[in-house]
Amino acid sequence: ARAAFGQDPIFVAILRGRGMDYRFDPVAALLDRTGVAAAMNGRFAIVDRSSPPARWDEALASDPDWLLLADGDSIGAVLRAQALAETPRDAVGRDALPFAIVSLHATLGEALRGLDQAQAPIAVVCSGDAARPGEVCGVIERQQIEAAVGYRV
Repeated sequence: ARAAFGQDPIFVAILRGRGMDYRFDPVAALLDRTGVAAAMNGRFAIVDRSSPPARWDEALASDPDWLLLADGDSIGAVLRAQALAETPRDAVGRDALPFAIVSLHATLGEALRGLDQAQAPIAVVCSGDAARPGEVCGVIERQQIEAAVGYRV
């Protein structure tokens, strides 16, 4: 219909008239079908900021990719584990990355929109609605989402 008449097909026009959006984009469809659990990184360690140095060393011994710093009963900061090797423990707050909170049941599209809304490079995937130490399931980066769909979003 578009090639012959220069208009969208009739069913697309009807959907648009009802306020619904029909996408032809296969990447957007894949983002809305794939869950964050399929792409998240589960290699993380959680350490309380006030923990003794031995606890920090114990957490890093498991060779995590991410270190999540807890402030009591919530996650206050996220940083790459390699950054801790290069930075003194007192200055860790400087290297912390801003993060979004994403539900474990969210799709990659929802995670991407959450990253955009929070203007953050990473998201903490949680089983609840807040980033609490016992509810964190993993960490996901924008690059992991792009790699999961095999296309630069």
